[in-house]
Amino acid sequence: MSKHRNIFLFRAAMMVVILMMVSGCATMKHFRTSRTVTLEKAPYIHGKLKKATVHKIAHIPVTVDNSQHHLKDKAPWDAIAKDVSQWMTDQKWSIPIDAILMKELESPEIYVGDKEYGDFSTILTDDDEDQDSYMVLHTTNPSYKWRNKIRARCKAAGTTHVLHIQIGRSEYRIRQKDWKGRKELILGTGYRVPVKWLTSLDDPIEVVHFTGALMDSSGHILRAGAEGILAAKSASILESAIGIGKGVSNKKMKKLTTSVRRKDLPGKPLSYQVALQNLVANLLKKKDMIIK
Repeated sequence: MSKHRNIFLFRAAMMVVILMMVSGCATMKHFRTSRTVTLEKAPYIHGKLKKATVHKIAHIPVTVDNSQHHLKDKAPWDAIAKDVSQWMTDQKWSIPIDAILMKELESPEIYVGDKEYGDFSTILTDDDEDQDSYMVLHTTNPSYKWRNKIRARCKAAGTTHVLHIQIGRSEYRIRQKDWKGRKELILGTGYRVPVKWLTSLDDPIEVVHFTGALMDSSGHILRAGAEGILAAKSASILESAIGIGKGVSNKKMKKLTTSVRRKDLPGKPLSYQVALQNLVANLLKKKDMIIK
């Protein structure tokens, strides 16, 4: 009787171990690693890359990031993303592959902006808090299912890496330019926008920007960052004191792909084209591509 009982207990214990292993494998499939780092200056980019390993690059269509998913009418944003995707494909930097249509929680996530706006101040270390930086980069790798799909697409296209670009809103912090008290907003690579003198340094400004990541063919983020396209008008100290903020207007957004231009650059190119090219250049470490 004792022998049969021991056999029964052994089998039961083995079943528990097997169930735990199966459960553990299922959990690992949904496990997504995240990382948050501070950004001291533009370009807002982070990550290591051995250029010798980058041979053939793919890109999935540009999408609207999670910051806009609360909108009742996302159609204007989707239209912008479609126009941007087509322009990106026309540049022939990379090979277009099909979109991966999955739940938001499966896709890679990239946040660049003010640490308070993104609510990342609580997960930064004391050393990070001591740094004179309010900008952070937060990345979350895609899910196991998403990575499987991108792996298959890259294999079919014969590519070693893939670009994942999104458009959305964030908030960037104003910086004091010099001892004279002049202020500026740094939107990206060589892109500094002067800000009115009577503007609070405590309140960030809303921006429309591209976020992006360079991933290997397995869907792991190697390098990520952002480039600003345009910014809202800054609020005065009085407006900030009474809680009046300013955002990028819908009127401005409708003109984003047709008439919002970088007047500080030769030829006054469209702002979104400069931002997208500079983001891709920084992700790929191609200095010769940068416009500034």
